[in-house]
Amino acid sequence: MSPSPASELKLVSYNCRGWRSGSDYVKFLLQSCDLCFIQEHWLYRDHLEALNISEDFLSVGVSGMDSSEILLGRPFGGSGILYRKSLSSFVRRIFTSSQRICALSLTLVNSRDNSPFIILFICVYLPTDYSTTASHSAFADSLCELDGLIAAENFDNIIIIGDFNCDLSRPGPNCSNLISFMDSHDLIAVDQLYNIRYTYHKDDFSCFSSPDHILTKCNFSNLIDSVYASDPVENFSDHLSLHFSFNLSDSLSLPSVPTFNSDNRYRHSSSCNSTSSVNWFKVNPDHVSHYCNHLSSIIPEFPSDIFSCCNPDCTAHHQDLENYCV
Repeated sequence: MSPSPASELKLVSYNCRGWRSGSDYVKFLLQSCDLCFIQEHWLYRDHLEALNISEDFLSVGVSGMDSSEILLGRPFGGSGILYRKSLSSFVRRIFTSSQRICALSLTLVNSRDNSPFIILFICVYLPTDYSTTASHSAFADSLCELDGLIAAENFDNIIIIGDFNCDLSRPGPNCSNLISFMDSHDLIAVDQLYNIRYTYHKDDFSCFSSPDHILTKCNFSNLIDSVYASDPVENFSDHLSLHFSFNLSDSLSLPSVPTFNSDNRYRHSSSCNSTSSVNWFKVNPDHVSHYCNHLSSIIPEFPSDIFSCCNPDCTAHHQDLENYCV
């Protein structure tokens, strides 16, 4: 199936309960989405390349396990984001030290003033509530990690997706903390606006809950629609896949990718702005050579005698550096 039209991005969140049993269904999901947010892949850090199961997608992920420790019991945890290669020129991977949170940003263009519009996407797999002080503290610590990540990034909108291990309809310490976190960042759970009965069930269907959510800024919630949960026979997880669309609307669009003329000279398409980057999948050695020559022609020669100066108090080259940096 071809990528989504330029008027929208299709996204899906899925707790696969292990990559070995869930990867086939992920392949199915990738046929009709642009970004796929994965929880509980159970992969070690050294095995995260297994997330690259489609030639049309790239991935970023974190492991929930420490490979230096002996594993007792079954594997656990982890999260990841798979995104179409066609979006790679507009994606910036964000590396975190968390074992539960991974993130990337996607730069769109606001067509009204041709300015960049940055969306911060965060995939989470938050701690389970075991009705213990330790589990409640672990949940609060994860929210603090999210606070730090949000504070460190510049963005126009934020979408936090995944398994929060917290049903917002069931009061408790974790639910209260999550609601406080949402209020502090002006976030709304848009999945709550749709008639989704549940996103998780026990294997024997004796218990149902909705721990999977889509959080976004309240003033951009209207851009998210077509939210639904799916549980086809191909799904071997105890979680349903959670699907939604992000409407680019009349004012938002993907940036134009810089291209090259037939003589390999770099140029921007007419609608491209200064935030666009080169689609490196299409770059060949001639492009790189021309770019290097172009840099040599516009960057002045660095005053080489500065390198031979060993006096830390020297001021003789100050003006040379000033002229070079102008």
